[in-house]
Amino acid sequence: MTVAACGAGYNNRAMIRLNILYPNTPGHRFDLDYYLGVHVPMSRQLFGDALKDIVIERGIAGAEMPPAYIVSCHMLFDSIEAFVGAWARIGERLDNDIPQYTDLRPVIQFSVALQEKLPPVALGAAREAI
Repeated sequence: MTVAACGAGYNNRAMIRLNILYPNTPGHRFDLDYYLGVHVPMSRQLFGDALKDIVIERGIAGAEMPPAYIVSCHMLFDSIEAFVGAWARIGERLDNDIPQYTDLRPVIQFSVALQEKLPPVALGAAREAI
């Protein structure tokens, strides 16, 4: 994974999310048990305190269409610098583990986390919406 330009145009006070998307490509393999049981726990351990949150999702069919991605992983970091610093130490180890669970080439995208949690809805506003 190349991270040289990943911070272009980004507010360094905002948290960033690393999105790793595994395309649903017929004829390719993805070992979900290995990914969840070995790779994800290893990632959490290696990233340590730099990793603030991680969400793994499995794509499902919808609207009579197969999922575009079979699995997606979303990792939250305080900053791009926090990610890059950790990746410099552990990236090769994680990259070398990828063939253990898939032969797919993931789509990688960095995003600025605009809003982490929905604000609470006032009870009056919720009643009006119903």
